[in-house]
Amino acid sequence: MWNEVIQRLVQESLSESELSALTHAPQLALSDLCDGVAREVAEGYLQGTYTWEHCDLAMNNLFASAYAVGTFGLPTFAWRVFEAFDEGEYIHTDSAEPDGKPRTKALLLEFLTP
Repeated sequence: MWNEVIQRLVQESLSESELSALTHAPQLALSDLCDGVAREVAEGYLQGTYTWEHCDLAMNNLFASAYAVGTFGLPTFAWRVFEAFDEGEYIHTDSAEPDGKPRTKALLLEFLTP
């Protein structure tokens, strides 16, 4: 289920009704939907299922869906995943590791590892 939503989010931002329709579970709360997508993106990236670029685009479009297309906002978990990929979008000149992609991985591991 999540893969279909992620594939669409890689292409474009979606409305609340479009997101709900893609899950085939209209009773699913938007916060749970966003967290489910974010968890799949984060775990898929860490496992090598998805590329960093794929995940970043999906999270950027989920963000746009939540704040530009809709007004439902992102719940805390989805917001943290979005921020982790956002950190990877630029060079960190103040760091020993200027490439942002390893930073994304480290941030994801921080809150996904029990």
